[in-house]
Amino acid sequence: MRWGHEMEDVDGRYPWARNDPEGYRKAFAYFVSRCRTILPEARYVWSPKGHKNLAAYYPGDEFVDIIGNPHLGPRKMDIDYWNRPRRFSETVEEKYERVGQFRKPVMIAELSVSGSRTYKQDWYAEIFNSPEYKTQFPLLETILFFNDKEPYRWPMGYGSPDWRFDPKTLAVLVQR
Repeated sequence: MRWGHEMEDVDGRYPWARNDPEGYRKAFAYFVSRCRTILPEARYVWSPKGHKNLAAYYPGDEFVDIIGNPHLGPRKMDIDYWNRPRRFSETVEEKYERVGQFRKPVMIAELSVSGSRTYKQDWYAEIFNSPEYKTQFPLLETILFFNDKEPYRWPMGYGSPDWRFDPKTLAVLVQR
């Protein structure tokens, strides 16, 4: 169960994401404690966005079974900020270092790629056909894909990225 995700990103998108780490930790602990009375076998995901301040929101080992982060591949934004398209493993590295300190299993709670077909194919090829990243990120156990058009408009003219899978893009991976 993933509850109260991206809590340390206080840009106003989510009502639970406030500059109140103590309140968030208490709410997360309450949620998990109550749910465990009904679903003791469930696993609970603490899912920060990955900002530098995420540790302040960590509710404690007893309430966290898995740590999840979103990882996005918006090609246009990569070029604007990094002067080049980045690879999948590059986007994982910084956030992974931040959550790895807790020594919990890690999942990519939302993986999304937006851009040209070639850009998407390169990302998917790295994930599916070249899993060297597994040795680089040994705590990473699960990747969940976000397959939709972004419901919110991004700032600075980025619009609503289209994160949907393109069957033709994925078909090429089978042939590689």
